[in-house]
Amino acid sequence: AIALENQIERENDVQKGYGFELHDDGVIGLRRMFEEIVADVKNGEEKSVMATKFHLGVSEMVWQVCERLREENGLRQVALSGGVWQNRSLLRYTMERLKKAEFDVLLHGKVPTNDGGIALGQAVILQELLKK
Repeated sequence: AIALENQIERENDVQKGYGFELHDDGVIGLRRMFEEIVADVKNGEEKSVMATKFHLGVSEMVWQVCERLREENGLRQVALSGGVWQNRSLLRYTMERLKKAEFDVLLHGKVPTNDGGIALGQAVILQELLKK
């Protein structure tokens, strides 16, 4: 993941990510994304462009799922949690998209986004179990 993010050149003209399908049952279809990636590889597309398109596509997926949840449940807050959000490019693209769509985006503050947060949660649960 880090190597892929490092391929992104901050200044490029890529505006649209790789495609995908969000089915009515909530399943995300990735066939189109993989077909577009394979086509770019065959056409000799630059790695930096492909990396940018991948990140933009994933951020679009997150936004579309959030839009669907808002339509179905009226939810407006989105918590971006977990190690994947250490990827600054993915975080930036996703936050820009969500904020533009007027979602309230929540991020980690005092707890790390990766395994440190999991370890803290495990310690809290153990502490509660030991109190019983």
